[in-house]
Amino acid sequence: IAEFTWDDVTFAKYLVGWIALSSICGALPWRPSIWLTGPSGSGKSWITTNVVTRLVGPLAIYPIGETTAAGIRQTIKHDAIPVVFDEAEAEDQNQIQRIQTILSLVRQSSSDTGGKIYKGTAGGKANDWSIRSMFYFSSIGTGTHKHADENRVSIVKLVKDRRHDKDARFEQLDKRTEKLLTKRYCSRWRSRAFHNLDKILESAALFSRAISIKLGSKRAGDQVGFLLAGWWVMENDKSVTEEEAKQVVDVEKFTDEQVTIENNDEQDCLATLLQQHIRVRTSSGMEERSIGELIVEAVESYEIDTTQALLRHGIKVDILEKTVYFCGRSRPMMKLLRDTPWALNYHLMLPRLEGVKKIPRMRFSPGFHGSAAGVPFSMIIGDENETEK
Repeated sequence: IAEFTWDDVTFAKYLVGWIALSSICGALPWRPSIWLTGPSGSGKSWITTNVVTRLVGPLAIYPIGETTAAGIRQTIKHDAIPVVFDEAEAEDQNQIQRIQTILSLVRQSSSDTGGKIYKGTAGGKANDWSIRSMFYFSSIGTGTHKHADENRVSIVKLVKDRRHDKDARFEQLDKRTEKLLTKRYCSRWRSRAFHNLDKILESAALFSRAISIKLGSKRAGDQVGFLLAGWWVMENDKSVTEEEAKQVVDVEKFTDEQVTIENNDEQDCLATLLQQHIRVRTSSGMEERSIGELIVEAVESYEIDTTQALLRHGIKVDILEKTVYFCGRSRPMMKLLRDTPWALNYHLMLPRLEGVKKIPRMRFSPGFHGSAAGVPFSMIIGDENETEK
């Protein structure tokens, strides 16, 4: 696995760890999922078919194409089995929605809370399911857009192999894979994971603690810690020590994990809001502009039409205070956000951002007033030094 052209060599460890854990997912307090992504021709399907599928074996289910969350849920029932989903592409709105419903299963299965899914039936008797699976996805892009998904699904990225001898390298790799990954070897691999469960759990606790300290996030510690524990035990056949876990963690960059931590739900909410478009009168007539663009225009040129368009949506730009105020219960704003997760709770998310002022009552236009969240210019436009860079 490590011989493929990974965007980061650590991704190979994550994938090995996921494969090791998948067979024992029902016994884990945290079940990390993984998403293999990369451009066409980078080797995603080959890895899925010739490595992942062989090592995971018949314990898993292998959905493809138009598979739905309901289909997966009803197939799994109460079994703790891995799900390997190749070609999990989301190219249109229907496919995006279908992938999002499957990701809701990932959220429900990631931690061992003992909770169940209950669905009513026409006969008056409810059906219930326990989701305790680990999920593997493979596609050119990813469907993890929500912060809750990014905390539970580690993205591992391949890049195209551009080395001059790539064909010869792949041919050798293909031959070695065929020779090594026999049914007997793969069965013994899964058996090793079962027999080493205690070592994996011990190692996961130490890796999770070390990562939590480094990144300042318990969730990131659990997600990556369990993947590294699976890799470590299968590689070394022993539990990691506290010193060894610290050494492994110290040399890792964890760039993607850090970005996920920093881009929390509150920041996603603000970013989504700023990307919404509203109609505004310009010298060329009526045009659609993003709220972010209009705020910049209001700050730099104080166009009256721009300012009034923002006020009608419950947004006031205060140049003296260098703050943009967002009305807490603006119907026009809720309408703009209706197809996002923030339509009904954006007024709760914005005040949670560090540095945002909470105003009990503010007037935006005649008859339009309410509570407001004051977001500093620096969080929307950036400061002058940042702009220069």
